[in-house]
Amino acid sequence: KNETEQFKELLLEIDNPLLEEIEFFEVQDKIVAHYYTGNRLEFKTRPIKHRNIVFKLNLKAGEEKTFYGYLYNRGKNIRLPLKL
Repeated sequence: KNETEQFKELLLEIDNPLLEEIEFFEVQDKIVAHYYTGNRLEFKTRPIKHRNIVFKLNLKAGEEKTFYGYLYNRGKNIRLPLKL
C-alpha cells in the first residue's frame, strides 16, 4: 500500500538471474498484469531489460495492490533474494 500522497514507481528485483521460470501477477479484483519470464525463456520476455528479473510496481497515492508470483527451478533449490 502506498501510504503517501504521491505516485510511487517501485522496482521489485529478484537477485537471481538463473531462475528458470517466473510468473508474476498484479491483481485488482482480476488479473490486470501478467508476466512470464526466466532463464529458460528469451531475454526479450523480461519486462525490464536487466541481468536480474525486475518488475515495475506503480502505485497511486493511497492505492493498495496485490501481487503474486510463481517460481519454477526444475528440482533445484530456489534462492529468492528480493530488492524493492
